[in-house]
Amino acid sequence: MHTRPFLELEALHLTLAGTEIPPAVFWQRLGVTLQAATKLRDLRLGFDQYHPTPKTHGIWYTHKDAGNWYVPLWKLFGSHVWSELKSLRLDGLHICEAGLIYLLTRHHSSLNHLDLCNICIEHGSFQSLLSRIRSTLSLKHFQIWGVLFSRRSPHENWFLPPTPTPNTNRYPGMDYY
Repeated sequence: MHTRPFLELEALHLTLAGTEIPPAVFWQRLGVTLQAATKLRDLRLGFDQYHPTPKTHGIWYTHKDAGNWYVPLWKLFGSHVWSELKSLRLDGLHICEAGLIYLLTRHHSSLNHLDLCNICIEHGSFQSLLSRIRSTLSLKHFQIWGVLFSRRSPHENWFLPPTPTPNTNRYPGMDYY
């Protein structure tokens, strides 16, 4: 796989339109590609939640087989560390709490900006996730919004509207279009 063009990449904002559930090989190759961006400082990764159509099923919460959208982050990123990663945004992903905490913990010394939007947790809970984020990271900015659903915790199913970013009056996610 040719990943050389990614070597000097500092920011990647990758929004995918989900026309079908991505196969495992997609996640494997995406992981290899992302890991090639050794100087990454700003990563935004997820599915388009604003424009689902009959051809683009959107993301996990608009699909009848939501469980099939699950992606283990440890398979996607392995134990890779972007030493300069400052900002991380995950949109529309179906993940597990342990995988996300493992990713965040590896970047605790550099990460200061975290956004989570439209997240489904397969194994774990938001209560535990938020507690672990608070005790593990020293963030300057943290925002969580959208559809938030924990498949194993029956009382964790919420919709939180986004709030504007301070001093900008811009809502998160609107910079994609």
